[in-house]
Amino acid sequence: MFKHRNSQESDQGIFFKDRFHQVEIGIKFKRIRCYQCDLEAIYKYRAKQIWRHSEIRTGQGEEIRPDHREIWQTIPRYAEIPETLRCKRCREILSLDILCIY
Repeated sequence: MFKHRNSQESDQGIFFKDRFHQVEIGIKFKRIRCYQCDLEAIYKYRAKQIWRHSEIRTGQGEEIRPDHREIWQTIPRYAEIPETLRCKRCREILSLDILCIY
């Protein structure tokens, strides 16, 4: 059964944070069909979520250099990289899409 509290976000899931972006570990649920044995099941898995800050964060007295802007622009606004999953029946590696929004 899906429980909403399993998918809530909190500061405990933040893996890395800097002036350009933050990386979180989130829990996801997805219905996936194995192409090898044709088993269809709902899988619970972890995904690394990368969020770009809406603007470059600076401390007091710091300025934004042109190379900082270039670094910030190369980071996607949002990216989701799932962990590797295996089929529950035949142990075949299942393919999950990597989501990347620039």
